[in-house]
Amino acid sequence: MTSTASAVSGSNLVESREAFVEKTSELLSLEHAAEVEETTALLAECTPTELEEAGIAILKVEAADVTTGLYGRTVATFQKHSFQQPPPALPSHRLSSGDIVGLFDSQHPLSSQPALTGVVHRVKSTGISVVFDDDTDCDVQALVPPVHLALWASDVTLRRYRAALNALTSYRDGPASALLDVCFGTTPPRFNKRPSRPSAERQDGPADDDCCDGSISTCDGTPFKVQLNDSQRRAVVHAIRAVDVACIHGPPGTGKTTTMVEVIRQLVVRNRRVLVCAPSNVAVDNLLERCISIGLKLVVRLGHPSRIQATLLPYCLDSLVRASEAAELCSDIRKEMDGHLRQLNRGKAGGREERRRLYGELKELRKELRQRERRAVSEVLGKSQVVFATCTGADDFALRKFATSREDGGPRPFDVVCIDEAAQALEVGCWIPLLLGRKAILAGDHKQLAPTIKSKEAQRSGLDVTLFQRLQRMWGDQVSSLLDVQYRMSHVIMEWSSETFYDGKLKADQSVEHHTIQDLIPHVDEDAVSPMVWIDAGGLPYMREDDHTATSGGRDRSSRSNRGEAEVVMRYATHLVVEQGLDAGKINIITPYNRQVELLRSMAAENESLSGIPIATVDSFQGREEEVVIISLVRSNIHKAVGFLSDHRRLNVAVTRAKRQLVIVGDSATLEGDPILFSLYTFAQNNGLVRYACEFVNEEDIPQQAAAGPSAPPKRAAQTSASQPSRSDRPPEARRRPVPPAQPPAGKAPEKPAAAVGPPEPRDEENGEVNAEEARLRRILEDVKRRKGEYSFPASLSSYQRRLVHELAESLGLRHESKGEGDDRFICVMSRDRPSTPQPSAAPAQPPTEPPAPATDGPPSTASSPAAAEDAADEEVSHIPDVASGGPGPTAGSLSSRRRQQRKNKKKTPADERPTNADNKVSDEALDEMLAASSRQDWICALPSCSQSTKLIGTTCSYCRRRFCISHAIAEAHGCGDEASRQAKQSFRKEQTAESRGGGCVNESFGKNDWRRREAQKSLQAKIADAQARRKAQHKKS
Repeated sequence: MTSTASAVSGSNLVESREAFVEKTSELLSLEHAAEVEETTALLAECTPTELEEAGIAILKVEAADVTTGLYGRTVATFQKHSFQQPPPALPSHRLSSGDIVGLFDSQHPLSSQPALTGVVHRVKSTGISVVFDDDTDCDVQALVPPVHLALWASDVTLRRYRAALNALTSYRDGPASALLDVCFGTTPPRFNKRPSRPSAERQDGPADDDCCDGSISTCDGTPFKVQLNDSQRRAVVHAIRAVDVACIHGPPGTGKTTTMVEVIRQLVVRNRRVLVCAPSNVAVDNLLERCISIGLKLVVRLGHPSRIQATLLPYCLDSLVRASEAAELCSDIRKEMDGHLRQLNRGKAGGREERRRLYGELKELRKELRQRERRAVSEVLGKSQVVFATCTGADDFALRKFATSREDGGPRPFDVVCIDEAAQALEVGCWIPLLLGRKAILAGDHKQLAPTIKSKEAQRSGLDVTLFQRLQRMWGDQVSSLLDVQYRMSHVIMEWSSETFYDGKLKADQSVEHHTIQDLIPHVDEDAVSPMVWIDAGGLPYMREDDHTATSGGRDRSSRSNRGEAEVVMRYATHLVVEQGLDAGKINIITPYNRQVELLRSMAAENESLSGIPIATVDSFQGREEEVVIISLVRSNIHKAVGFLSDHRRLNVAVTRAKRQLVIVGDSATLEGDPILFSLYTFAQNNGLVRYACEFVNEEDIPQQAAAGPSAPPKRAAQTSASQPSRSDRPPEARRRPVPPAQPPAGKAPEKPAAAVGPPEPRDEENGEVNAEEARLRRILEDVKRRKGEYSFPASLSSYQRRLVHELAESLGLRHESKGEGDDRFICVMSRDRPSTPQPSAAPAQPPTEPPAPATDGPPSTASSPAAAEDAADEEVSHIPDVASGGPGPTAGSLSSRRRQQRKNKKKTPADERPTNADNKVSDEALDEMLAASSRQDWICALPSCSQSTKLIGTTCSYCRRRFCISHAIAEAHGCGDEASRQAKQSFRKEQTAESRGGGCVNESFGKNDWRRREAQKSLQAKIADAQARRKAQHKKS
């Protein structure tokens, strides 16, 4: 037993129950306001057509059928408003079983309050069934068809949370009193040395007093039915012996759900009544399915049938009630109600009095049906030993009455409340079931994702701190038992997570410790064998993320995408499926951002071989696993901003989903700003395989996007794709630090340095030729070394090129350092024999690819005047194409402008602070040749695949500000079509609403003025009536 001092120490880490209730109530209000604002803003700012295109609304539907469900619920099936038979298919949408939807009259905007709200029950290609839980009698077809369906934010969950807070405030001397004292730090957790056992086990079973030490064969005499390891068995014994509360801490792949199933079985063997909960329907169904598989039979699943897995519907409360003795009478009442509904909804009822009579009878029938069904529900619950529900679903009237009411021999609280995935449940949600029992057993992992909170203010204030996390902080190992053997990942994939989040305590089981993708594909290339692969964007401009917001239907959404990464993901997946022969069903693609999910899904749909690969967000993939998992991190920017990747629990979830191979596509240069994220890249370097994005895609493969920033990304030489031959011949050092392959000039053999110093030059495996880009940089550095001079590279170098410069300089024995700040940061290289010079104020605008040959008879001459020195520097910089782009250098106009600006700045800069490469000069002839070439290049169509001149006929695009020939002048022809379409839509909407009172409605005669709308409707009806009267009069005359 823990001392009182420990209890006092633990209590200092938590606020009182009253303070918790007050604080949580305020935070719930903030969270609900954020949810409502998100939904209503979307409905208000988007047109109905845009909402339907986004998949969150279905327009112009009508009720095709109306029936009665459990508790007299009205179930309506909606189909597209059409005279066709069979009815047309519904458009693509996001509505699924369990979603809350609003039903809107077509005469009112979707931003208004819905006429009815319900829950999606079943979704088919031509119809969608919705269950309406409203207690009031509703004639669905009283709404003028067609009507609209749209996702809606409900306050049902908020009401249940507030009810739990009220119950928590007033709870006194109930079965859960001891549990409350432990959870709020008043008393420490208690554990029995020998829990009670069934009489038969107590007589025949071994004493097993010291079962927590060493090997464990039974749980206090009760055999284990599920195959468990020692840590899992210790956790089961720990949970069974708990008096008030116990926690099972299960890192990824350690089998916490398996352990929880055995805990439930052990409780059932001891004749305990158990309430089993989880925050999601998927988690509850998983537990129920596992319990049924080990032979538990007296079970019942609470919840809406539309949210329960189809194979488990025989165990849901609705099915069991219909199979009870009272079901036949309830069935007769339901049939009579369905008959009345058909009369009302098909217009067979007579006048107003007849309809009023039918409504009155429906009300009485519904009341009688509920009474009989509640008695049947109480009967079913009384016979069930284990009840399954979500945490909020435990706020069921029949369940509360059964557990707390003193009627019929009550109350009958549960002996134990088990909550799986407790680290993903809001604490207030956990208290809904916990107040119905005496003891709690929580399983989860607070090192993985916490509950999703929409309000950032509520999250900052601690709404996402769970009860499981608080208990871990307060009582630690006193209340918790760690599962330390995982059965999912190779030890390489597991190791980083274990060291970073679990103090290195995780171990891989022998069955998975060394498994790789080679077990699935015996003849796989060596490049595809490594359990961990990092594909580095390397700071390439065309691999940048897009703008930080995305416009959808006139509304900005804070989500991101990265077309470059998406293309790399698709090519790597194609490489595995098409070339290596891996089954596509064994691959999953995950990413933190919804927009990237949408982009990846659209790209996969166009590739038949990849169309079956599941693509999801990291959050939705928690709890799942796959043989190969590819992660797109998305973030790639010059500011090293990582967004909500800084929530490292999300990263922990992402990297622990893979069994045999984890592939991460990300930009190491961006991740440098976050130590934890960069440690993952470093781990991949040391223990896995690092490849580069330019091995799979080049700039021409990536459509133009906003990610390019204010200036268009430089053109790059063509790179090889994912289908390149294996690099198995390359030594391990080269495989971990590959370089982007490039082609040498046609008909020209690659040049080699006169004296080979340092590591051998990397070679392209396909044709054996020297990498042109590295050779170019090497020649520059070798000339600096030969002349014992100094050279400043431009600030425009990519991260890959910077790294290459540093590595080559080190191998050649040169001094190298980075100077400047921010975007002006550049690399200065000099001979070790040369004294360091003051840091220049700026880097050269463009780098040369190789230095000019030094004079053969003496040192290079210096300029006789400052202006001449600046001109020489310009000549030196401009006579060779850009190292970073591999393409032509600056135009003549840009050179002249830069030269004038440098001369102007020269007067303001002291001589000893001016950057100079005085040792690198070229002749006037080379400058003239370069200026002419640059001028010619400036009049060539900007489309990479076109070489037409634009000097005589051409135009400059108003979106990307580049010049194109007449054939590619239109925006759609060179990649600006999306931007042109977006601006055209905005312009049209602005023109149409300039004088409108509707504030966004295209029809300025209505706007949001209800009075004008009603007057317009009256005028229209009057015109229709007048026309009908004239038509009748003409008919009589004829």
